[in-house]
Amino acid sequence: FDIDSVDVTESAEAAHRPCKEGFGSDIAGITHACGHDGHMAMGLALAKLIAKNLDDFNGKFKFIFQTAEEGTRGAVAMEAAGVLDGVEYLLGGHIGFQAETNGGIVCGTNKLLATSKFDVHITGRSAHAAGAPEDGANALLAAAQMALNMHGITRHAKGVT
Repeated sequence: FDIDSVDVTESAEAAHRPCKEGFGSDIAGITHACGHDGHMAMGLALAKLIAKNLDDFNGKFKFIFQTAEEGTRGAVAMEAAGVLDGVEYLLGGHIGFQAETNGGIVCGTNKLLATSKFDVHITGRSAHAAGAPEDGANALLAAAQMALNMHGITRHAKGVT
């Protein structure tokens, strides 16, 4: 269950349910915009259910609260730190927004905020702008061009970008 927040300022509109009912973020620029409170509620409900039925189970339960799940790097760091040592089965989930009507549950693994991260290292070569510009390799210009080209890819919610 993730319990972190994201860098988003929550709406202060009177019609916004968290604002109207008094459970919205009270820190500007930080909120639980992905349903993190829902994740915590599900985790606590599951822990309560397991505790009530503990005699029906064998083994140990380990509840893991994942950090940085939006950036996809939190789980990797937690695994490297040994958080999953001894874990035989791992169940996970994330609240999404694929349902088109209220009152139901949508289960799946496709098209839910999937991201991939990678690091790019650009190495340039200095050159005199007037004396020998052809001898240079402008790393800043290459990075700027990469950023512009990535934003030139048309984004679409119904398929892989």
